[in-house]
Amino acid sequence: MRRFFDFAKKWKSNPLRVFIPCRKCGKDSAELYQQLEGGLIKARCLECNNPLQPFSKDDFKFLPPYPCPECGKEMKPEQLKIDYSNACYTCKDCDLYIRLADLLPGFE
Repeated sequence: MRRFFDFAKKWKSNPLRVFIPCRKCGKDSAELYQQLEGGLIKARCLECNNPLQPFSKDDFKFLPPYPCPECGKEMKPEQLKIDYSNACYTCKDCDLYIRLADLLPGFE
């Protein structure tokens, strides 16, 4: 499976905004962001300001659909042990993946 890089800078300039339930306050106000260059994903709650929630495999169910940049079909979010990252969108038809961290905003 090959990693799709072509739009990485464009994705960061207009990142995917994903909110999941906060494990501290319970509200759907924890926004996912890329914490480190290597692809570590965390969630920062905008309601209670909890910045320490790591992305887990239970959070995959909250990920929105994402279209494949090559064929346009809906990519599947899944856990891959690839490229120092485990949260990816994959397209089996095109044999490619996009790291979720590449689509998310960076922590500022």
